[in-house]
Amino acid sequence: MTVGANRRVEEREIDGLVFTCQQSSFERAFPLSSRVAVLFSVEHDDVQASTLLALAAFKADPALLGDLLAGTRVVLDGKFVSLGTPADRDKVFTGRLGTAVKAALFAAEVEFRDFLGGVFAEPGEDAKAAEETKTTDAPSA
Repeated sequence: MTVGANRRVEEREIDGLVFTCQQSSFERAFPLSSRVAVLFSVEHDDVQASTLLALAAFKADPALLGDLLAGTRVVLDGKFVSLGTPADRDKVFTGRLGTAVKAALFAAEVEFRDFLGGVFAEPGEDAKAAEETKTTDAPSA
């Protein structure tokens, strides 16, 4: 991928909803990277530990969830819903806190895979994630 020319776009089904996330521009992603790094600062082996760590990070930095999901949209009731506003996130995630955390971690993965490297791959999960995630290049906005 040429720097500045294209941004990665990935799609993943999470808890029965299909999320699409587009990688942000450098100017937006770089400041966000230090805030996201805390999500992966402790080694953990299970989903429950990941979720608890993410919840603690979101409590410490309440804007982090929204900032991560700003470039994400989801199909809800047959319509695309952007997750860039609190009202839309509320519409999608009310009663689905676990799904919100998983979606935010997916957005972090799309955004920072090259920066955080292997923290996103659990042993044996590389093939499964590759199967579940569709990647395309989208022109930069």
